[in-house]
Amino acid sequence: MAGLNVSIAFFFLVVGVAQALRRLSKRLLSPGAYGCLARELTGSLQLCMSCLELRMLLEIGPWGGGFGPDVVLTLLFLLVAVHGASFDGASANPTVSLQEFLLLESNLAATAAKLLAQATGMGTGWAGMAGTLEPHLEALRRELPAPGPAVLSVLLALLAVAITFLIWRFVQGRRSSRKAVLLLGLCDAGKTLLFARLLTGRYRDTQTSITDSSAVYRVSSDKSANVTLIDLPGHESLRLQFLERFKAAARAIVFVVDSVAFQREVKDVAEFLYQVLVDSTVLKNAPALLIACNKQDVTMAKSAKLIQQQLEKELNTLRVTRSAAPTSLDNSATGGPAQLGKKGKDFDFSQLPMKVEFVECSARGSKGEEGDADFEGLEKWLAKIA
Repeated sequence: MAGLNVSIAFFFLVVGVAQALRRLSKRLLSPGAYGCLARELTGSLQLCMSCLELRMLLEIGPWGGGFGPDVVLTLLFLLVAVHGASFDGASANPTVSLQEFLLLESNLAATAAKLLAQATGMGTGWAGMAGTLEPHLEALRRELPAPGPAVLSVLLALLAVAITFLIWRFVQGRRSSRKAVLLLGLCDAGKTLLFARLLTGRYRDTQTSITDSSAVYRVSSDKSANVTLIDLPGHESLRLQFLERFKAAARAIVFVVDSVAFQREVKDVAEFLYQVLVDSTVLKNAPALLIACNKQDVTMAKSAKLIQQQLEKELNTLRVTRSAAPTSLDNSATGGPAQLGKKGKDFDFSQLPMKVEFVECSARGSKGEEGDADFEGLEKWLAKIA
């Protein structure tokens, strides 16, 4: 039982030290530095230190004359559960960090910091293993008898547990890989000011965007919950190509409407929204959709209820005209199926596969440039989907 005692003692030592490092880092570092550096370093250190525990179970298990398969599998489950639960959101995996960068969920500086922290944690973990538990493992190996006939059965059991864990991580990774919230809309709808207000809280003069802007938005009520806001250009010649680039990473879409100019722009708004809603990737992933009726600080602004009714009417008209168009022409124009909503019924937003909500907001705010923005409904919606 000496090997069991050593394994349990080392297990609690690793988890205890890692948790102490996390608590200390949260006190001393900013949330950004903790997320990119300390959390990844500690997670990598903890994960690599646990590798020797798995080697110990492998080498002094039942085939080595040690403890039985029930104890081996119990300890293995304990390792996976406790280490996974205590990671505090760290991936401790360079491939995950690179994937986030390629999906535009993390910028170059943050990705480089994560990779550096992970390499440092792994190096420290391997050095700690070689200097602390390796000599004990060698001594136990010399004391235990030769392997028995149970090697294959236990290896298969360990393999089954490992495969189950990998499948679980893969499924969870697929669910959490889409972290982008796209800000869409026509030119001058107020997307860029809304983007700036959400991130900084301050008013700033904006101009028509010709490229995308992205940044991490942290929910004010829970700093650990965050999404990547991506402001896309609204110009007619640019918006679809940028949508094509980012749509696969979208967890949610905020479609910004100019409530003041809506009456004269309703056909253009409906046309762009139609192109978004019939896109095959959007239909497949079904990201949450919020129609943000902006510029409510202006007296002539249309209400969210009126905008919803007008959009449903225009989208229904577009559906009829597009369905009557030749298939090849329609598909080339929209990049997706022509049918929107339920066939034979007038269109309404409840027929879509994603949940659609409307909210009234004002990026400028009722008190002008010196005051705060009025978008409490938008902030609550972002907190809900984060």
